[in-house]
Amino acid sequence: MRLIFPLGALAPLVVLVLPCASLAFAGEPETPLPAREAVEAEDAAASPVEGQTHLNLIDQRLALSLAVDAHAQIEMAEYALKIITNDHLRRLVTERLDSQRAFAAELDTLTRGRAKAGILRAKRDIEEDKNPAAGRTFRALSLANATALLARIRLEILQEYAELQRGDLSSRNTDDFDRTFLRADMLNQMQMLATLKVFEAQASRDFGQVIHRAWATANNHFDRARDVLQQFEAASLASRNPTVPAQPKPVDTASQP
Repeated sequence: MRLIFPLGALAPLVVLVLPCASLAFAGEPETPLPAREAVEAEDAAASPVEGQTHLNLIDQRLALSLAVDAHAQIEMAEYALKIITNDHLRRLVTERLDSQRAFAAELDTLTRGRAKAGILRAKRDIEEDKNPAAGRTFRALSLANATALLARIRLEILQEYAELQRGDLSSRNTDDFDRTFLRADMLNQMQMLATLKVFEAQASRDFGQVIHRAWATANNHFDRARDVLQQFEAASLASRNPTVPAQPKPVDTASQP
């Protein structure tokens, strides 16, 4: 897909979601962004349901981004579980996979199905643009679909990153796969912890509580992953120096209360 922006439009892509200008692809009429009243009306339309968390317009954008990240983590965990041999790591990754699936389902419920629909649309657009027979696809940019475009870009980046990661992991032998995957996955978890922290500060109070719970779960997984990595490192050191104990301390990968 080829994007054509006005001359000098070199600001970060995030500005596409702000109601300050109208952008269109070459050959298409410009689609004016809705006025402030229209944006507020869209927010008000998502009226709160008793007993459920209400997401405002910003919350919905944050939720879609988090759903895209969760989708990518789910796919990587499913791939790794087909190869992982260490029991501690397998239990940890399985639990993290379950928590990501639950978080993705919660986001989809809170957005009334928009999160899952946004991911499906992004995947469809990516596949369409990979088809040489379809040619280049031009899509008008407006406030209504700029968020979808950013979600698609984010998902495509994560897909490309996952492909690079799988390529590196596939070159590892069975013994080295678990340790290499865990190290890479811990870097991904650190990025997710940072994302959740920033998003919590930008979200409404209610949605911020949802994000904070996800942060607490992710932080717990990260701490336990660090323990498993220490076990791997101790075992590796012991294999090179038999006088060093392979397991200096037991690793508890069970869920914390």
